[in-house]
Amino acid sequence: MSVPSDRILSLLDEIKSVATTASLTGGLRRGGRTLVAIYNKCLDAAEREHPGLQDLFPHLEADEGTSLDEVGVAAALLYGYLRPDDPRRHAHVLVKHIDE
Repeated sequence: MSVPSDRILSLLDEIKSVATTASLTGGLRRGGRTLVAIYNKCLDAAEREHPGLQDLFPHLEADEGTSLDEVGVAAALLYGYLRPDDPRRHAHVLVKHIDE
């Protein structure tokens, strides 16, 4: 079954948000394994559309050694990699070059 890319991005964004909140509040200490498992499933689903993706983004280990911070960072980076490029994000670069 293929997971739509917008759903993968949504899950990665939610993982990042939950991991950040948990890290700041000290809550959800036992939720790390669930976040890791879902991150890994998102990575597997994204790999179908982007072969070789796991060369850049390895699976996380679902053990006590993986912190919520690590999960949040991994999710944020994968989200940034998969997010469609929006030309408006680069508008400041275009304006700079036009002004020169």
